[in-house]
Amino acid sequence: QKETKEVRAFTEAQFERLVREVRNGIFPERDYFADLAIIAWWTGLRLGDICCLEWAGVKETELIVWTEKRDKRVKIPIQEPLYGSGIVYETLSNLEMMDATYVWPKLKAERDSVNTKSNQSAFFARDLCERRLGERLELEEFIGLSFHCFRHSFIQRLNRSGVPMEKIKKIVGHTSSRTTEGYLACAA
Repeated sequence: QKETKEVRAFTEAQFERLVREVRNGIFPERDYFADLAIIAWWTGLRLGDICCLEWAGVKETELIVWTEKRDKRVKIPIQEPLYGSGIVYETLSNLEMMDATYVWPKLKAERDSVNTKSNQSAFFARDLCERRLGERLELEEFIGLSFHCFRHSFIQRLNRSGVPMEKIKKIVGHTSSRTTEGYLACAA
């Protein structure tokens, strides 16, 4: 993916503030964004992959996720400290099961719709980060952040924790180390 603008990562404080504000009702019509943010923060998954998450892939020790870009299923060991030591499983376990297959059936349907494929990302960046957090709460550091910034945060956190570059590349599914290194060069 070729980045055309400055790409940033969420800081831990921004991540925690975003989850807290969404849970406190700043975006009631999309209150599930808090859960999506938790999953993205601890796994580095893209929004599209999270939208397609199936209940059958939610295990206590791992998530098995179909990734659109890799076009295959991947296993994420969610009990390891780098993956939140169970926070992802706890978050998913607390959700109401509205569909036998997908964790977020409405998001999956929106994702599959030609007309609304990128709406979730736009709602997150424009409506939550920019308008609700940035303008309404006057938290300027949220302006310009997108959902994909969680992926950058995850990769940077792995790097700071001493995970070798080749392992990070494999974890996030990059075929080139240059792609992974690009994630480390973004502003935190």
